[in-house]
Amino acid sequence: MAKTRTIIVACGMGVASSHLSANRIKDRLDQYGIKNVTIRVVQYAKAQAESQYADVFVNLSPTDGHAYGCPVINGLPFMTGFGMEDAMVELKAILDGGEKKA
Repeated sequence: MAKTRTIIVACGMGVASSHLSANRIKDRLDQYGIKNVTIRVVQYAKAQAESQYADVFVNLSPTDGHAYGCPVINGLPFMTGFGMEDAMVELKAILDGGEKKA
């Protein structure tokens, strides 16, 4: 059985923007052949700790200079819809074992 991978999504409070983005990601997983994924919405204040257990962090907040325990991608394309397909390609590459700095 394939390992379940975890994506965390966070904005300032973990309410509207992060849930919208998480749903947009979820709606596209099959289209990109991404299987065995759990998406968790977390509060931004908890993202650094939660990232230790995630495979990728979709960040909707400005970069804060913190080190995270997993690769981080810009989540704004998932919120705005602009550049979302490129962001999905980047997300898939990370989940498929591609490299991106944490």
